[in-house]
Amino acid sequence: KKYLKEQATPAELASDQRKTNALQKQISQIQIDRAKKNKSRQAMATAQQTASARKPEDQINQQISKAKKEKSRAQNEENKIKNEIEDLNKLELGVEITQEQKTARLKELEERLNTAIQQKEAANEQIKAGIKQKDAILDQINQINAAASQQASAAQDAIDQLEDAQDDIEK
Repeated sequence: KKYLKEQATPAELASDQRKTNALQKQISQIQIDRAKKNKSRQAMATAQQTASARKPEDQINQQISKAKKEKSRAQNEENKIKNEIEDLNKLELGVEITQEQKTARLKELEERLNTAIQQKEAANEQIKAGIKQKDAILDQINQINAAASQQASAAQDAIDQLEDAQDDIEK
């Protein structure tokens, strides 16, 4: 009789099981909340990393833009000088211009033309270098995003498993 009195009744067992389930559910909810916060923090860290990588990209874009403007200016100067040489060659020797004047003017124009061509080539090299730098930054950003995507996927998988476990507690 004493042994039977010490044994829990089915109602007490059911009550204890409900309390245990409730506590397990609370524990699993804490774990789910923690996992969601970690996932959110990872997303914020990724955003900060991406933003810090974007700053040099903006500077490089400005450098590329400046180099493109310089290239365009040098190209325009080159075209202008070529037109002047063409016009100079159309002049009639002896009537409109002397040979000495023509030679001197051609020499001056060719020097300006060489300078314009060199400026254009230098600007083109700056553009190429900027594009390489920009590609490296974009590769870095892509790596950051790929790693973040994997982390987010793993975090979501963990959250899903915890939620499934929480549902199983009720069953």
